[in-house]
Amino acid sequence: ENLTQILLYLWKQIAEDGLLSSLLRLELQDSPLDAAVEIAKVREIQTEDLVDFFTQASESPNTLKIQLAILTAGIQYLALHKDISTFCGVDFTNISDKEFEMALIQILKEVLK
Repeated sequence: ENLTQILLYLWKQIAEDGLLSSLLRLELQDSPLDAAVEIAKVREIQTEDLVDFFTQASESPNTLKIQLAILTAGIQYLALHKDISTFCGVDFTNISDKEFEMALIQILKEVLK
């Protein structure tokens, strides 16, 4: 449940907060600014303890880290592109927070087994 809330918060921050989405776009450029690279490194360091918290009890912590990275990257991608186009036929501008949360819960139940 806590992980679901964290990922929902990430979605909302990127989808609704122009600063975070702008930073992510800067990082994704072919030649990102040095400052954007440094911000990405700092963010990675800041999230290290959180990721370790969710993976420490796992039988395969590295696999779980990879799964969390895939989920996080997917959420970031969808949030950055939700106003541009649909994805897999889904218009993410019309998805309610509850519907998004339920989808995350179902995925995380499988990942965290």
